[in-house]
Amino acid sequence: MRRLLLVGLLIFALFAAFVAVFVRHDVQGRIGSEIRYDDFDFKLCAAQTATDLAGGTVRPQGVFRILTLQVTNHAKRVDYDTASHRPVLVDRGGRRYDVDPAVQAALAAEKGLATRPPILHPGEAWRSEIVFDVPPQADVELRISWGRGSRLLDFLDWAIMGKRTFRLE
Repeated sequence: MRRLLLVGLLIFALFAAFVAVFVRHDVQGRIGSEIRYDDFDFKLCAAQTATDLAGGTVRPQGVFRILTLQVTNHAKRVDYDTASHRPVLVDRGGRRYDVDPAVQAALAAEKGLATRPPILHPGEAWRSEIVFDVPPQADVELRISWGRGSRLLDFLDWAIMGKRTFRLE
């Protein structure tokens, strides 16, 4: 039994080493670049800073970072539900900043944006604006979080595929 366990651990270690060497690689995009996840591209089209929304009626605790993100489905036969990912901002200390639903609703109302992410059929793309409230001096980068913000899925994505981020400057 002990020998079987050791063989299993050895096989797992070899697999992990293979993934680390041949599959995993870090990617850092900038404004205008795309990062691919399987058949789906994420493009950071623009990044802006604002001190208020909705004609001054919505104010941040820090500053608003408004990002324009495009998702493109390059699959041949598979639809992509854009609700299966969520963009997050992460600072150098690892603190995560999620989209605030109330502030996002104010931005959507102000700009006439769709409030429900669509399902993309093969060949389709969707562009949206998303807003975050972050400290004024925060040095943040955009990451794509999977599922409904599952830290386990994010860890597996990082461990297997590598760190994939967008710089906002």
